Amino acid sequence: MIEKPTVLVLGAGASQPYGFPTSSELRDEILDNLTPPIESHLSDQIKRFHIDPYLIQDFYHAILDSDLSSVDAVLEHIPELSSVGKFVIWFLLKKCERNRKLNPQENNWYRYLFDRLQDTSPEKFKQNKLSIITFNYDRSIEQYLFKTINTLFRRKLDDEKIKEMYSCIPIIHVHGKLGPIHLQEESDLKYELKQSVLDTLPLKRIQNAIDQIKIIPEEHDNSPEFDEAFDKMKNADKIFFLGFGYYKRNLERLRVEKLSTKMMWGTGYKLAKTRIIDIKRDWKIIIKSSSEKVLDFFDNRARLN
Repeated sequence: MIEKPTVLVLGAGASQPYGFPTSSELRDEILDNLTPPIESHLSDQIKRFHIDPYLIQDFYHAILDSDLSSVDAVLEHIPELSSVGKFVIWFLLKKCERNRKLNPQENNWYRYLFDRLQDTSPEKFKQNKLSIITFNYDRSIEQYLFKTINTLFRRKLDDEKIKEMYSCIPIIHVHGKLGPIHLQEESDLKYELKQSVLDTLPLKRIQNAIDQIKIIPEEHDNSPEFDEAFDKMKNADKIFFLGFGYYKRNLERLRVEKLSTKMMWGTGYKLAKTRIIDIKRDWKIIIKSSSEKVLDFFDNRARLN
């Protein structure tokens, strides 16, 4: 059980074990899918939604020529490309939602987390003092928690009690998500959809899901989600950054500079030593290793209690 108020701040590296690309991998996948002439399955969706080919071409060249590793950063600089950018991001990430990938053999830190949350009774489970802030659009951590809770307790609890257990862990998507979090498997936008089902969904349903992705213009730093995230961090005893890229704009929007008295630790997988030094100096976030993935970090350095 997690008894001390704890916040996990998730970047793309935290979702990678569960079948989702990092920021740079998503950039490369977008370029691979949109390289003229576009002949991927994505092109069928572009035609289905009547997306202007010239807008697609502009988006492709903005990603290619800006040479930024984060697609979000490109769209924040060029907000007029946000609509097509969100469209492409949604379709490329939606196909990554696969239930079988929620139990990887390596770096399965969701399992580690659930082991720490788990207790002898549902009532004690609801007393966990954990909040999750995620910059990721994917819903893998919600799906993992719900599936695991439902599997273990559905013979003892009714649907409403299961929902209460699942909902006791606040999960804040500061940049939005791939769609509403449906707890019922019959939802037409559930976590995993066959391609044939996706191809026949009404366009309005898909567009409503795409609209839940949020691109915040560069000049805007505030949103209700970032305000809520700051409140959670301000009241936490422990803050852990997991799979995070430590981009300046994201740290500024979280107002990390106002949390310098907090104990903040983070993963630094593949970060340069000079970058790690700069992060500690500028943001007071302690990173001890550039070789540890998220599960290694918890095994070696951080304790959830």
